[in-house]
Amino acid sequence: MTSFKIALVLALGASSVAFAEAKSFTGSGVLNTVVQDLIKELRLQSDLTYVAATSGDGEKALLEKKQYIAPMSRKASPAAEKAASAMGVKLVHVPVAIDGVAIYVNAKNALPSLTIDSIKKIFACEITTWDKVEGSGRTGAIKVYKREDTSGTTDSFKNTTGLAALGACATYLNFPAIDQVTEKDEDAITYGGLNGKLDGNRTVAIGTAGAAVQPSYNTLQNGTYPMIRTLYVVQAQGSEAIATQAEKDFLDAIVDADAYDAIVKPIIENQLFVPVKK
Repeated sequence: MTSFKIALVLALGASSVAFAEAKSFTGSGVLNTVVQDLIKELRLQSDLTYVAATSGDGEKALLEKKQYIAPMSRKASPAAEKAASAMGVKLVHVPVAIDGVAIYVNAKNALPSLTIDSIKKIFACEITTWDKVEGSGRTGAIKVYKREDTSGTTDSFKNTTGLAALGACATYLNFPAIDQVTEKDEDAITYGGLNGKLDGNRTVAIGTAGAAVQPSYNTLQNGTYPMIRTLYVVQAQGSEAIATQAEKDFLDAIVDADAYDAIVKPIIENQLFVPVKK
């Protein structure tokens, strides 16, 4: 997309006739700020409203034909793709950014690193006290917090650690409380995207066979951080998929290489995500 076309997209967004009621769509909480900022940059606030929830909610809304696009922190499930196909709809995955699944603790927790095996044991509730975690400098119960089971981040966490299921000790919190709990509770531990970093929490370096690695822009980009995932906007394609012009404009900005570089990339990098190559 040329500079002229990018300017034209923005101009059309500013001058378009708004719907009687803005089209509401839902999906990943991890992508909330990216989606909200992109809506503003494209001047689509009168036409689109994003309700941050989970990737599972976005997937469900696609299958119910309530929306044409769904921001998701994982791929659509095989079951969802099969159900969509049966309706004459193809779910197309449009990469938006690269993210890391980080382990968060309170800023006062001295824990320097964890192995994948230790992470699995903590979240499976096999290790339940801090004195059993080398380097934490703490005693007492570990307070494990998890996202909703339909969350794409939960799915990515299980996939990158090899954990089949989280244990009964894990307390569920929804977005944004899940990002805030480690800032408030010194005994808390949870997982999330890199944009879950707050003033009062910190990420833990993750080790596999080699040295432990902190999640960062550089370690995601060079692939040395072991818990990496791709973030998507999933599009419903086919004769049964009905899109508003605003949804199409939103998706076009991500699909087109020039628009992505000019409009989307700065938003992505501001959230500590790594842009994808178009």
